[in-house]
Amino acid sequence: MKKSMLTPEMVHLMSPEDQIRYAPGIHASTYAEDENPPIKTSTLERVEQKDFANWCLSHGYTYVWHAMHKKSTATKGTPDFAVLAKGVWYWIEFKLPGEDLSKDQKEWRASCEQNGGTYYIAYSSHEGMRIVDPDCR
Repeated sequence: MKKSMLTPEMVHLMSPEDQIRYAPGIHASTYAEDENPPIKTSTLERVEQKDFANWCLSHGYTYVWHAMHKKSTATKGTPDFAVLAKGVWYWIEFKLPGEDLSKDQKEWRASCEQNGGTYYIAYSSHEGMRIVDPDCR
């Protein structure tokens, strides 16, 4: 029997159907999409982030994505994603159209930019993809 090369983190990003098909016996988190959604993060924003995470995974990019089913322990204001692609770090905050950064997010962005980083706001998974790869269609 061939050992699976999928990690639990990878399985967690798959749809329930794909988890059953490609990762039987690997138990991903029992967190369901509609179960205990985080305060202030809409279902639509979570879906956009999940699509973006899957895209990063499929392209082999290194990324950090904070769990959304519980309160984050990251520094206040930290963007939703830190992506390392082709030697460049991308700090990406996902927002729904019309939403603004919180006070903590604005402070984190200012600190990031003062230290030579570039902070991006994406309003969809596709926009996030184009930030990392401008040729993405």
